[in-house]
Amino acid sequence: MLIHKAFNTDYHTVETVAHTRAAVMNCPDVSFILDIGGQDMKAIFVHNGIPTNFVLNEACSAGCGSFLDTYSSTLKIPISQVAELAFNSIIRLCLALDALYL
Repeated sequence: MLIHKAFNTDYHTVETVAHTRAAVMNCPDVSFILDIGGQDMKAIFVHNGIPTNFVLNEACSAGCGSFLDTYSSTLKIPISQVAELAFNSIIRLCLALDALYL
């Protein structure tokens, strides 16, 4: 809404919908989007190009970029390899009591 007011646009789009539209344009069969931002992290579930559910972390920065950067440094893994290693993992790791299992 802030951008809508500031730039006098005709309409505005909710962030989760914008992420979904962009993802579908690049990967039409996308089913999950993970937005890791500076202040929060959003898990967006997608079915047939439509966001059907999303989860927002409750603890500020608990799973965000700065956390992942520190975590990768501690493990001595370059941040650029974290996603590939995570997707190839056969064991799921719970980093918090309220972790999201996907």
